[in-house]
Amino acid sequence: MSSSDGAPSISIVVPTLNEARNLSHVFARLPADAEIIVVDGRSTDNTIEVARSLRPDAVIVHQTRRGKGNALACGFAAATGDVIVMLDADGSADPGEIDAFVAALTAGADYAKGSRFRAGGGSSDITRFRRAGNAALNGLVNTLIGSNYSDLCYGYNAFWRHCLPFLALDPGEHGTAGQWGDGFEVETLINMRVSRAGLQVAEVPSFEHRRMFGVSNLNAFSDGLRVLRTILVESRQRRTDADGTRLRRRPSARPASVTTVSTGGTVSTVATVGPTDVAGADGAAAGRPATAGPRVCIVGSGWEFVSGISYYTHQLTQSFDRTENLRTSTVLMRRLLPARFYPGRARVGDASIVNQRYPDTVPVFDGVDWFWGPTMARALAFLRRERPDVVVLQWWTGTVLHSYLAIAALARARGAKVVVEFHETQDTGEATRPGVAAYVDRVLPALLRRADAMVVHSEHDAAAVRERFGNLGRPVAVIPHGPYGQHAGSAGVPAPRRHDGVTNLLFFGTIRPYKGLEDLLSAFEMLTDEEAAGFRLTVVGETWEGHTLPARMIERSRHRDRIVFVNRYVTDVEVNSHFANADAVVLPYRRSSASGPLHVTMAAGLPVVVTDVGGLTEIAGQYPGATLVPPADVPALLAALRELPARCGRHYPDPTSWAETARRYQDLFDGLLGGAGRPEPVGGARPADLADTAA
Repeated sequence: MSSSDGAPSISIVVPTLNEARNLSHVFARLPADAEIIVVDGRSTDNTIEVARSLRPDAVIVHQTRRGKGNALACGFAAATGDVIVMLDADGSADPGEIDAFVAALTAGADYAKGSRFRAGGGSSDITRFRRAGNAALNGLVNTLIGSNYSDLCYGYNAFWRHCLPFLALDPGEHGTAGQWGDGFEVETLINMRVSRAGLQVAEVPSFEHRRMFGVSNLNAFSDGLRVLRTILVESRQRRTDADGTRLRRRPSARPASVTTVSTGGTVSTVATVGPTDVAGADGAAAGRPATAGPRVCIVGSGWEFVSGISYYTHQLTQSFDRTENLRTSTVLMRRLLPARFYPGRARVGDASIVNQRYPDTVPVFDGVDWFWGPTMARALAFLRRERPDVVVLQWWTGTVLHSYLAIAALARARGAKVVVEFHETQDTGEATRPGVAAYVDRVLPALLRRADAMVVHSEHDAAAVRERFGNLGRPVAVIPHGPYGQHAGSAGVPAPRRHDGVTNLLFFGTIRPYKGLEDLLSAFEMLTDEEAAGFRLTVVGETWEGHTLPARMIERSRHRDRIVFVNRYVTDVEVNSHFANADAVVLPYRRSSASGPLHVTMAAGLPVVVTDVGGLTEIAGQYPGATLVPPADVPALLAALRELPARCGRHYPDPTSWAETARRYQDLFDGLLGGAGRPEPVGGARPADLADTAA
């Protein structure tokens, strides 16, 4: 109901939880004629008594459930004013700014959004981490729904009561179970629903002060994940009217726009907001020449944190690019985590390591950072331009999980299929860090539920995925890993046997507990002096996870003069040189899903001793140059070493090819895009290549 002078009546909703010490400072600046609604979340101090003493006319409401979102829903349901204001009770929001919010509404906005990042706003409370997180989530929302918010997660807002049906917040009854939007994610949920409804938004510069007394209930990390989940879910909803019908655009006389309002009440339009005309954007892109096959975007590791997955992403991209009817693009994950937490931190960003280049014919976005900043918004804009029919996500580390959720959300929102390709279910080093395995176990299934199919490189890996994540109702396609010919030394032709009769053995790869290098060193130690004189062992690898046992064993070895130890991550040129100089390779893993060094070895045609473990059994079992030994079996490894010289000097054919990998992928794409419930074997693919997770 409006006041007698025609001004709108105002209801101020104040959620509280043990805020007794702050209320006197907040209530002192509240408008005398406003309806004050205090929504209490079971405070254990005298919050309610203080509120009643300060404002006897205050309406006291008890929450029906827990969380700020439920508090606001209860307060909105009790409000009777024309304008409803959301105000925190901790003193961080200035009640003196309410006039600016009301001015924005009376000037024509439906929803006045407080912003710390518009000119005239600010904060003395926000941390760098929260600022970066807010910017990343803000950019993601703007990209996904076409809004133009500058401060997504700020909770100081006001709106006309006719907006309430669009917010769809249900206070429920006392004792009912928690509902979607009950927590701190409520501000994001409200902002997205306002934009999706096509309501006119005005942004009001606002200054956030430090909490006066007490401790905030906000957890930047866990609540940040709740906000991210909210974004992913809400971005998939259709734009709907309050009764569930599709919303039409506002008449041109009142276009959806975002405005900036100064504290003096001046209103000036600065940018459009609300859902952009996606059809128009697609129409522009539709002018591109048509291609015979699907558009595919591969998302994987970039060169900043170079690893085997960086090379795999590069090689898979090249194989797709060579396939005539696939149009390929690539998005690279750039900074995976703060460098100080990375075992290979000393080489992060070292451009001298890699000499590989992406084809000029492939559009590449390089890249997305773990903290997002503007990089995620730019990546999503890149995807919108490329309009892939299928997005292939390379999975190898939990550090990319939050980014993959955002990319998958956009892909699905635009009708693309999502494929997750597993290199392993989780990095072994990550799994030992407190909370990381639990995080992946909890959040990765959310990504897999958004996927249309999964890809693994062996039946072993298919079983591992099913065992860890259960029946997700998605097909799992077994597609072989292609060869690593870029590191094959002398291009697949082994060097001739050395005139001195010495067999040059090579162990290559990061030195980690599961790699079993200590087993190889134990076996090498058991050679007699005469036998050891016929070998030279070169160990090339960077030590990870503090696994210094192999380095100590090398220094103490009685055959130390027969061992060359290169304890660092080597460049592409050096990799080629080491494989060109090797007569045989030894890979004594104790566990493994796949092995990049094994694929380099097979591409070079060299004999290899490899353990019969995990996915290596299927891969090496097809290679005539492989000798399989049991894992952690030093006597068996010793026997294999003694037999190696007789097998050197011959070229063994590599059973893998990128052409076959691309063909299998094409079969998968055809099945997904053809509307089939699951991909079917095409063109001679074995039935076992498609393992249903429901099995």
